[in-house]
Amino acid sequence: MPNALSIGQPGDPLYDAVATIYVNFYLSELRIIDLCARWIPRRHITREKYYLVHHANDEVRHAELFRKAFENLGGTIDEAAIEKYQVRDMEDRFDRLFRSDDEIEVLIGLNMYAEGVLAMMELRQLGKNAPELFPDFLQIAQDEKTHLAFGAKVLGRILEDEPEQRQRATEIARGYREHLGSYLATTVSDMIDFGVSISALDEDYRQQAIELYEEIMDRINIDVRLVH
Repeated sequence: MPNALSIGQPGDPLYDAVATIYVNFYLSELRIIDLCARWIPRRHITREKYYLVHHANDEVRHAELFRKAFENLGGTIDEAAIEKYQVRDMEDRFDRLFRSDDEIEVLIGLNMYAEGVLAMMELRQLGKNAPELFPDFLQIAQDEKTHLAFGAKVLGRILEDEPEQRQRATEIARGYREHLGSYLATTVSDMIDFGVSISALDEDYRQQAIELYEEIMDRINIDVRLVH
């Protein structure tokens, strides 16, 4: 695996891959901070308010790490960098969550899916396989694990208090499972293949991501396995 000093410059495949990762993680952290702020006043259980405060605080710290890492590549996160490197699917998904008044949708889409699967898979594998390029990723993955646990606790409490919501939660969760298959096969497929080619990602990355989402939802008794 090349070291951070040999990743080239903008336009080179490795540089652009690393830049894409840092820019999108940075932007996603800003959106998550806004989401946490939107839901803090809506929660009436003090401990669940604390989860969001803790969550937002972690994301402020992560955003700074991602921003500085991109600057260490010689870049600046400005409109030009965003236009070049942002994955539009990510922005669209966070827009949808920010507009939603459905806490079940937000918990599944943010804590369980965006953080518990999409972010967790990248952070763990890049931190393990390419620590010279992503030195903070394994520690950040531990924080994401905490955010996943927060979401699972709140969602579990909602479904216990309102069991009639379980069918709708299942429909939402299966919708994200369908999105995951498409996302891995199309939107980020080339990036995954490139990561595999330089040994930054495991060869079975896609299957691991699907299995991780299934396992996460199994913990709250929601089956997201698709029947063909």
